Amino acid sequence: MNRSNIMKIFMKNITTTKLNISSTLKMAVAMLVLSSGVASAQFSVLHSFTGGADGANPYYGAPAITGSTIYGTANLGAGGGGVVFSVNTDGSGFAVLHTFTNVAPDGYQPLGTVALSGSTLYGTTYYGGSGNGTAGYGTVFAVNTDGSGYQTLHSFTTSTGYKPYGAVIVDGSTLYGMTYYGAGTGVGSIYSLPTDGSSFTNLHTFVGGMNDGSRPLGGSLLLNNGALYGTTVHGGTGSAIGTANDGVVFSVNPDGSGYTNLVNFTGGTTNGANPYGSLTLVGSKLYGMTRIGGSANLGTIFSVNTDGTGYTNLFNFTGGTTNGANPNGSLTLDGPVLFGTTKTGGTSNLGTVFMVNLDGSGFNILHSFTNADGANPDGDLTLANNALYGWTSAGGVSNKGTVFAQGIGASGYAFLGQGFTNGISGNVANGGLYSSSTRSWPNGAVGTTYTNTSFALPVCDSVVQSRLVISVWGGTADYTCQMTVNINGTNLPAASPFVFGSTTFMNDAYNIYAPHAYGSGYGTWLVTLPIPGGMLRTDGGTNVIVISETTPDYFDGRIYQVTLAAVYQSSALTNVFDYAWAEGSADMGSYYGNPLQRTATLGPISTNGVTDASIMAVFGFADTTTGDTDPGTNDRLYFNGAQLGGDNVAHVDGDYSTTAAYGFGSVTFDGLTNLLATNTVTFSVGSDVPSPQETKLRYQFVALGVTRAAPSAGQLQITGIDATGAHLVWSGATYGNYWIESTTNLSHVAWSAVTNFTSTSGTMTFTDSTATNGASRFYRAKTQ
Repeated sequence: MNRSNIMKIFMKNITTTKLNISSTLKMAVAMLVLSSGVASAQFSVLHSFTGGADGANPYYGAPAITGSTIYGTANLGAGGGGVVFSVNTDGSGFAVLHTFTNVAPDGYQPLGTVALSGSTLYGTTYYGGSGNGTAGYGTVFAVNTDGSGYQTLHSFTTSTGYKPYGAVIVDGSTLYGMTYYGAGTGVGSIYSLPTDGSSFTNLHTFVGGMNDGSRPLGGSLLLNNGALYGTTVHGGTGSAIGTANDGVVFSVNPDGSGYTNLVNFTGGTTNGANPYGSLTLVGSKLYGMTRIGGSANLGTIFSVNTDGTGYTNLFNFTGGTTNGANPNGSLTLDGPVLFGTTKTGGTSNLGTVFMVNLDGSGFNILHSFTNADGANPDGDLTLANNALYGWTSAGGVSNKGTVFAQGIGASGYAFLGQGFTNGISGNVANGGLYSSSTRSWPNGAVGTTYTNTSFALPVCDSVVQSRLVISVWGGTADYTCQMTVNINGTNLPAASPFVFGSTTFMNDAYNIYAPHAYGSGYGTWLVTLPIPGGMLRTDGGTNVIVISETTPDYFDGRIYQVTLAAVYQSSALTNVFDYAWAEGSADMGSYYGNPLQRTATLGPISTNGVTDASIMAVFGFADTTTGDTDPGTNDRLYFNGAQLGGDNVAHVDGDYSTTAAYGFGSVTFDGLTNLLATNTVTFSVGSDVPSPQETKLRYQFVALGVTRAAPSAGQLQITGIDATGAHLVWSGATYGNYWIESTTNLSHVAWSAVTNFTSTSGTMTFTDSTATNGASRFYRAKTQ
């Protein structure tokens, strides 16, 4: 149930007031759910532009997102002038906030996105301003997130730089941006502008040549530690044929002094050329992409230190169905992984959404555009709630572009068979972890259909994430197995059938939405299958799972254990539930007193307000040493260095004096005592294992669930009002995500976002710049 207390502030004769604000429990999930909206699929089209009143062809920059609302611009449509639009992250509620006209001083045809500050959107148009339509030289504009208050802050002229090809950034009360043309004979400019539109300043005019950039296109500036960083498409010291025209990475002080070329692109097979997008800062390194250059002349991913040292060509795009080509945008960071788009490449050569590790390894296409769902993305991605949001400049229902969401759901990646990956992590309001395992077929008949009716989740509202984990033994890994899984009368999409063998899936990058088989040359496998939302019962009833294994060769495919792990959401709970699980495989044993171990890193997990934590682990082994009468002895499990369950967690009873032993098990432990912000689970084979040594395959699946008290929305204190707006201080818990919203009229409530933030210190100071003397405001605080 949503609850909120509303605070009204009259902007006259303000006295300091302190009020308790109760929380609004936001029932939306704080990660990519599998049960509704965009989360029902890995990729989803949120809106297809028609070229009419809704606009057409969004181009450069990243969507601006606050709460569940996306903001952006479309370059054409609506009479040719383009629009500012909003749409919800589930694809509902598309709205046009402003339609650009031919009438001065309005802008015309935005080629960059908008920047969000409080409840105001700031952006640029390529044409318009003091001259009508295409006769103008472009504008900087502002508009409120509800579509009101549109104003032209600045009309560009040929004397100060003009026609911006990208977005602005906001730093307090100052906007920074770039233009494609410069003053006089200049080839671009850098400018600053107060958010009220006064005192436009031309900070730098690009002149090209060996020591300067030329033609900034598509990107915005990056401000860090008192320096602005950016790229230009041309300029620099030279290229493979000796011309100064392959682009630069530059830095400049916010007052326009100290301009420096940090990178001069040279093209060719070992260097990039023509960067179109913005830069991404990770520590002291800048990451970006070039449109061409590299080994196939189809673009690169690069990194360079902020002082210009350490330039590295991390990745070369090569095109084709399994790679991208010609990136026109920027990179988005999530943990150790970068995400981006390419304009071409992929299965239809219409562009891709991709991921790659910070060191350039692990490149993987998350989505190949097909035209029906979009084509030729030129813009950037924004990460919110474990999904990536972006747009394409073409494709969709009318071939006018789309707004899309790409689910990721994973905070870390590794290669199967080579590492142990933190596969899924997130948090959900009012959630819990269900896990249950059943043994089966210890010596069952080959090919028999397996049916299980013991899995019954608690009564809940929805299933957020779920995975079926199946331990399989049979034959050798050179054989092929195919497995069909039916849940409650419907075939599981990931297994209808799922085919795996010795090489299939062993080197795929981890994908939350894909099935995986972990194993190697001992004939034992761990199969993990994603379950879409809606397939599992949420009424407390039993889930009927039927597994049919068929083999085209001699793989006998005996199923030893089936585990169901699920994160669910229930309105009967009042908490914040964090979770992370991992899966992987590799050979592990103890070779003559030389112990081996494998560690999974789970997290990050917030430790604030934790009331409960549990660890569930699934493991398996194949002891190929005939005569080991006590297999699994001295196999150990550790959580953050503390041993759990004694020395024999993988121990299996039985007489294996004349046969090899295959064991599969699962255990659950309380993890509250040793819980950390980043947690490790280690499987170990002890050094004291007696001869014969255990030399066997291990695979593992680990799930961690942490329950935290739901944070209250805290307190708001009004400290005063002046010409800059109303000043407020929020205080509350040191964890949780919060939204502050305001409205001017409760009789017709239309709440506008003032700010949103993640609490780390328990205090937040902010200013509502839209509040003025003589007006009144109602405020509310919401927490997730």
